[in-house]
Amino acid sequence: MLNAVSLLAANTPDGRVGLGALGQYLKRTAPGFSPKTFGHAALSDPVRAYPELLLTQEKSGYWVSLKPKAVAQCRPLRPLSEPMLDDIKKTLWATSDKLRANMDAAEYQNRSIEIETARVTEELVEMAKKCREAVSRGEALGLTDDEVRFYDALANNESAVKDFHYRHIGNEISI
Repeated sequence: MLNAVSLLAANTPDGRVGLGALGQYLKRTAPGFSPKTFGHAALSDPVRAYPELLLTQEKSGYWVSLKPKAVAQCRPLRPLSEPMLDDIKKTLWATSDKLRANMDAAEYQNRSIEIETARVTEELVEMAKKCREAVSRGEALGLTDDEVRFYDALANNESAVKDFHYRHIGNEISI
Protein backbone atom coordinates (compact mmCIF):
# COMPACT_ATOMS: atom_id res chain seq x y z
CA MET A 1 0.00 0.00 0.00
CA LEU A 2 2.95 2.31 0.70
CA ASN A 3 4.27 1.92 -2.83
CA ALA A 4 0.80 2.53 -4.28
CA VAL A 5 0.43 5.79 -2.32
CA SER A 6 3.98 6.79 -3.24
CA LEU A 7 3.36 6.11 -6.94
CA LEU A 8 -0.02 7.86 -7.12
CA ALA A 9 0.91 10.82 -4.92
CA ALA A 10 4.13 11.45 -6.87
CA ASN A 11 2.05 12.71 -9.79
CA THR A 12 0.11 15.26 -7.73
CA PRO A 13 1.22 18.79 -6.81
CA ASP A 14 0.40 18.37 -3.12
CA GLY A 15 1.81 14.83 -2.74
CA ARG A 16 -1.44 13.17 -1.80
CA VAL A 17 -4.03 10.91 -3.41
CA GLY A 18 -7.78 10.58 -2.89
CA LEU A 19 -8.86 7.55 -0.88
CA GLY A 20 -11.25 6.50 -3.68
CA ALA A 21 -8.49 6.72 -6.30
CA LEU A 22 -6.23 4.62 -4.07
CA GLY A 23 -8.95 2.00 -3.69
CA GLN A 24 -9.51 1.90 -7.46
CA TYR A 25 -5.78 1.50 -8.10
CA LEU A 26 -5.47 -1.31 -5.56
CA LYS A 27 -8.50 -3.09 -7.04
CA ARG A 28 -7.15 -2.68 -10.58
CA THR A 29 -3.65 -3.96 -9.75
CA ALA A 30 -4.90 -6.74 -7.43
CA PRO A 31 -8.49 -7.64 -8.47
CA GLY A 32 -9.01 -9.74 -5.36
CA PHE A 33 -8.13 -6.87 -3.02
CA SER A 34 -10.69 -5.98 -0.40
CA PRO A 35 -10.18 -4.38 3.03
CA LYS A 36 -12.58 -7.01 4.39
CA THR A 37 -10.06 -9.71 3.45
CA PHE A 38 -7.72 -8.16 6.02
CA GLY A 39 -10.40 -7.72 8.67
CA HIS A 40 -11.20 -4.07 7.96
CA ALA A 41 -14.63 -2.61 7.23
CA ALA A 42 -13.43 0.16 4.91
CA LEU A 43 -10.23 1.18 3.10
CA SER A 44 -9.68 4.01 5.56
CA ASP A 45 -9.08 1.45 8.36
CA PRO A 46 -5.97 -0.23 6.87
CA VAL A 47 -4.69 3.20 5.79
CA ARG A 48 -4.90 4.31 9.43
CA ALA A 49 -3.12 1.10 10.47
CA TYR A 50 0.00 2.10 8.49
CA PRO A 51 2.13 4.40 10.66
CA GLU A 52 3.83 5.74 7.51
CA LEU A 53 0.55 6.98 6.01
CA LEU A 54 -1.40 10.08 6.85
CA LEU A 55 -5.20 10.13 6.30
CA THR A 56 -6.85 13.55 6.26
CA GLN A 57 -10.48 14.50 5.79
CA GLU A 58 -11.54 17.64 3.97
CA LYS A 59 -14.80 18.87 2.48
CA SER A 60 -13.79 17.25 -0.82
CA GLY A 61 -13.23 13.84 0.79
CA TYR A 62 -10.49 11.71 2.31
CA TRP A 63 -6.87 12.14 1.23
CA VAL A 64 -3.88 9.87 1.78
CA SER A 65 -0.26 10.95 1.80
CA LEU A 66 3.06 9.67 3.06
CA LYS A 67 4.43 11.05 6.29
CA PRO A 68 7.75 12.86 5.68
CA LYS A 69 9.92 10.01 7.04
CA ALA A 70 8.03 7.47 4.94
CA VAL A 71 8.81 9.35 1.73
CA ALA A 72 12.48 8.64 2.23
CA GLN A 73 11.81 4.96 3.06
CA CYS A 74 9.82 4.07 -0.06
CA ARG A 75 11.93 2.32 -2.60
CA PRO A 76 11.80 3.82 -6.05
CA LEU A 77 10.58 1.66 -8.89
CA ARG A 78 13.46 0.19 -10.80
CA PRO A 79 13.49 0.25 -14.58
CA LEU A 80 12.88 -3.06 -16.34
CA SER A 81 15.83 -4.66 -18.09
CA GLU A 82 15.64 -5.89 -21.69
CA PRO A 83 15.46 -9.59 -20.68
CA MET A 84 12.62 -8.78 -18.27
CA LEU A 85 10.78 -6.87 -21.00
CA ASP A 86 11.32 -9.79 -23.41
CA ASP A 87 9.84 -12.20 -20.85
CA ILE A 88 6.84 -9.94 -20.37
CA LYS A 89 6.34 -9.68 -24.14
CA LYS A 90 6.54 -13.49 -24.52
CA THR A 91 3.99 -13.97 -21.76
CA LEU A 92 1.67 -11.42 -23.34
CA TRP A 93 2.01 -13.03 -26.77
CA ALA A 94 1.32 -16.49 -25.37
CA THR A 95 -1.71 -15.18 -23.52
CA SER A 96 -3.00 -13.38 -26.60
CA ASP A 97 -2.50 -16.56 -28.70
CA LYS A 98 -4.55 -18.56 -26.18
CA LEU A 99 -7.21 -15.87 -26.14
CA ARG A 100 -7.28 -15.79 -29.96
CA ALA A 101 -7.63 -19.61 -30.07
CA ASN A 102 -10.48 -19.49 -27.54
CA MET A 103 -12.21 -16.76 -29.51
CA ASP A 104 -11.82 -18.74 -32.76
CA ALA A 105 -13.30 -21.84 -31.09
CA ALA A 106 -16.22 -19.81 -29.76
CA GLU A 107 -16.81 -18.27 -33.18
CA TYR A 108 -16.72 -21.73 -34.81
CA GLN A 109 -19.20 -23.04 -32.25
CA ASN A 110 -21.44 -20.03 -32.82
CA ARG A 111 -21.34 -20.61 -36.60
CA SER A 112 -22.21 -24.28 -36.08
CA ILE A 113 -25.20 -23.29 -33.98
CA GLU A 114 -26.29 -20.79 -36.64
CA ILE A 115 -26.01 -23.45 -39.37
CA GLU A 116 -27.95 -25.96 -37.28
CA THR A 117 -30.62 -23.34 -36.56
CA ALA A 118 -30.89 -22.61 -40.29
CA ARG A 119 -31.32 -26.32 -41.06
CA VAL A 120 -34.05 -26.74 -38.46
CA THR A 121 -35.79 -23.62 -39.75
CA GLU A 122 -35.68 -24.96 -43.32
CA GLU A 123 -37.16 -28.28 -42.18
CA LEU A 124 -39.94 -26.49 -40.28
CA VAL A 125 -40.76 -24.40 -43.35
CA GLU A 126 -40.95 -27.57 -45.49
CA MET A 127 -43.22 -29.24 -42.92
CA ALA A 128 -45.48 -26.18 -42.88
CA LYS A 129 -45.69 -26.24 -46.69
CA LYS A 130 -46.62 -29.94 -46.65
CA CYS A 131 -49.27 -29.32 -44.00
CA ARG A 132 -50.71 -26.46 -46.03
CA GLU A 133 -50.74 -28.69 -49.15
CA ALA A 134 -52.46 -31.50 -47.23
CA VAL A 135 -55.14 -29.17 -45.92
CA SER A 136 -55.75 -27.66 -49.34
CA ARG A 137 -55.80 -31.16 -50.93
CA GLY A 138 -58.48 -32.29 -48.50
CA GLU A 139 -60.52 -29.15 -49.09
CA ALA A 140 -60.27 -29.59 -52.86
CA LEU A 141 -61.52 -33.18 -52.56
CA GLY A 142 -64.22 -32.29 -50.05
CA LEU A 143 -62.69 -34.50 -47.34
CA THR A 144 -62.49 -33.91 -43.61
CA ASP A 145 -59.11 -33.82 -41.87
CA ASP A 146 -59.72 -37.32 -40.48
CA GLU A 147 -60.51 -38.66 -43.95
CA VAL A 148 -57.35 -37.10 -45.39
CA ARG A 149 -55.27 -38.69 -42.60
CA PHE A 150 -56.96 -42.03 -43.17
CA TYR A 151 -56.29 -42.04 -46.92
CA ASP A 152 -52.73 -40.78 -46.38
CA ALA A 153 -52.12 -43.67 -43.96
CA LEU A 154 -53.42 -46.11 -46.57
CA ALA A 155 -51.29 -44.55 -49.28
CA ASN A 156 -48.10 -44.60 -47.19
CA ASN A 157 -48.50 -47.94 -45.40
CA GLU A 158 -48.65 -51.08 -47.54
CA SER A 159 -49.73 -53.40 -44.73
CA ALA A 160 -52.61 -51.04 -43.89
CA VAL A 161 -53.73 -51.25 -47.51
CA LYS A 162 -53.70 -55.08 -47.35
CA ASP A 163 -55.58 -55.08 -44.02
CA PHE A 164 -58.12 -52.63 -45.43
CA HIS A 165 -58.48 -54.69 -48.61
CA TYR A 166 -59.03 -57.96 -46.67
CA ARG A 167 -61.45 -56.26 -44.28
CA HIS A 168 -63.31 -54.81 -47.25
CA ILE A 169 -63.51 -58.26 -48.87
CA GLY A 170 -64.61 -59.76 -45.55
CA ASN A 171 -67.30 -57.13 -45.19
CA GLU A 172 -68.60 -57.86 -48.69
CA ILE A 173 -68.69 -61.63 -48.05
CA SER A 174 -70.49 -61.23 -44.74
CA ILE A 175 -73.16 -59.01 -46.25
